[in-house]
Amino acid sequence: MKRLVTTILLLSLVWAGETLRAQQTTDGKKPWCSYAALETRVDFDMQLIDRRNDRFSSAFQGKYLNFQLDGWLAPKASYHWRQRINAGNMGFSTTFFEGTDWMYLQWDFAPRFSITAGKEVVAIGGWEYDLAPISMYFWSEFWNNVNCYEMGISLHYRTEHSHLQAQVTNSPYIKTKMANLYAYNLIWYGDFNWFKPIWSTNLVEFEHGKFIHYIALGNKFDFGKSYLYIDVMNRACDRQDRFFFQDYTLIVEAKRQVTDRLNLFAKGGIDRHERNEIEGFYFDEIPPDPYDWDLYVPAGTYYQYVGMGGEYYPLIGKNTIRLHAFALMKSGDNWPLTFQANLGVTWKLGIK
Repeated sequence: MKRLVTTILLLSLVWAGETLRAQQTTDGKKPWCSYAALETRVDFDMQLIDRRNDRFSSAFQGKYLNFQLDGWLAPKASYHWRQRINAGNMGFSTTFFEGTDWMYLQWDFAPRFSITAGKEVVAIGGWEYDLAPISMYFWSEFWNNVNCYEMGISLHYRTEHSHLQAQVTNSPYIKTKMANLYAYNLIWYGDFNWFKPIWSTNLVEFEHGKFIHYIALGNKFDFGKSYLYIDVMNRACDRQDRFFFQDYTLIVEAKRQVTDRLNLFAKGGIDRHERNEIEGFYFDEIPPDPYDWDLYVPAGTYYQYVGMGGEYYPLIGKNTIRLHAFALMKSGDNWPLTFQANLGVTWKLGIK
């Protein structure tokens, strides 16, 4: 099945190239650059870990420095690129793509169909996963650890209210080049006015022929100036005794637009990954420490968090300045009770 899917997608790319050459002489022109922006974020972060030992820490931190560029190479062929400039070792040819969130080509070969190929977002569902990292303030353990950008190829089908994407990428669990590990993803984005789902089913290889199954159901309820989203993700390995709700993530977030410049939000979540159901039959040799396993929520995890905050935009438009503040409490089996407060500023320069 793996070879069949890959062969079909590669043949589609060859067909795309031949058809594009014919279309270049018949369709109208589109701008080579339709969007360009530079954005960054700096925070002042404070944490109090385990009040009995009074372990207090604080620091200024540069979170992100991103450059994004989108445009057209031909009437039906577009390119999309976002580079995280502050990623390490980006100047070396062997590691440049480590700092690239995405860099892919899109070919719109029919009114509702398109193909994308390159480094893409791994198509896993949920609203937390789908949000831009620069706009995330606190998060689940899965989001914090997942490798969400990989090389791959996708087939897209769009209607007025739906977007269906079938994708094959390198597995997010790969640790070496040419690892022969893949992820097979099917995701659905819906837009039905007040209800906006992002649902996916995923088969992700962590060892050759051994898969983790994801079912991710992101559900956003949009009420104009307010929204509520509820994400539910179920994870299960092959031969697991209980498939549903043994290893899972649950996230709830609500946001209210108080004015054109002020938003208030609250968010909470739970990550759970039971230790006793993963030891013994998912790996040929059990590593001595579960944290050495490249499984995004470590075995034995029960993690919970809740927080609230606000955003204020002193400048809106093509160029944007956003101020934020939040307070958070988190704890779990592998984490001491932690209180966190954060202040920060994000700015975006809209080049085009």
